[in-house]
Amino acid sequence: SYATTIKFRRGTEIISMERMLEDGVMRVGEELIQVGTFYRTDDDVWVLEDCERGWKGSSAKSHTNGTEMVGVDLYITRSIHPGDDFGATNSLAEEVCGEYGDFLNDVNVGHLHFDGSGNINLKPWCLRDYTDYVYSRQDHPVTSSVVGGNIKANFERQFSAVLTNIMAVNYFDLRIGIRLHKEGRSHIETATSMLDLHFDVLDGVLNNSRRPHLTVGESGSELTMDHLNRFGKTDEAIQLFRFWCELAPVFDDADVDYIKGFMSRNLNHWKGEDVLVLSKNGNGDFMFTPHRVMGRTSGEDDFITIDQEWGAVPRFQDIAAGTTIELYNPNAAQTPQVVIRVEESS
Repeated sequence: SYATTIKFRRGTEIISMERMLEDGVMRVGEELIQVGTFYRTDDDVWVLEDCERGWKGSSAKSHTNGTEMVGVDLYITRSIHPGDDFGATNSLAEEVCGEYGDFLNDVNVGHLHFDGSGNINLKPWCLRDYTDYVYSRQDHPVTSSVVGGNIKANFERQFSAVLTNIMAVNYFDLRIGIRLHKEGRSHIETATSMLDLHFDVLDGVLNNSRRPHLTVGESGSELTMDHLNRFGKTDEAIQLFRFWCELAPVFDDADVDYIKGFMSRNLNHWKGEDVLVLSKNGNGDFMFTPHRVMGRTSGEDDFITIDQEWGAVPRFQDIAAGTTIELYNPNAAQTPQVVIRVEESS
């Protein structure tokens, strides 16, 4: 076994001590080490305790005195990105970005979207350098975007006044996200709802997207077989994805105006109490059927909204056992649909 307490002599080239302590990962030689606790950080020699050796698949090994130790800058998902060492001998950035670019060629990717790119902040031009190098390896056209806008093609745009009008050039997808609503994200823990999926797509349409994207709710997460098998409504979600693959390229301004009649702007997304459910009629033509998600007459129940990271937040009421509900329907008479969910902790 290898020592889990390590001493580290601090050098003079620490760019951000706070970031190092927050991320808690050190590189010793070629080994990555997850540090549990930093002690004596006001001294020249720090004490690193409760260390996990051989982190992220690196090899734990013995190191001699004087072996280089550096803090590792981590991305928000706890993955590692290389420094901006393009042009250097044995550049790690060129190796990583080169292999990534070759992979994109192999699978014929047409668009790249980056989340959390602002965390690559060692230099203001880091993201530009990374994406330029990846794109230099492409053998076909590839568009790109980041959360909150598109990638700046030249350094001057980093400070350009065009950023005040960024919504005019933003990129959004038509997100069809199979997921559970996660507790702590303004939701309750509920299974996939087709009303949420329909509303999420409409929000994308009003934000000028026409690119359907079958995914999970959480921004930046992958779609796995566990999601498809466990969350429910998989077949319905795939059918909705196919519908929008067919409809989105021919969606026109009149169609958009129709949707706007049911929704209103909410910061950089949209909200409403109606969901337009997309289907096909007997002739094979697309049609929208409005579904009103009703709330209490007191007006205390929020409209359906969009969570930036998780998609549609449904309109719902928390109702204790034994509560009596009187349904008041101001719309045309119809059979009401009521969804009752019992919280797991109840």
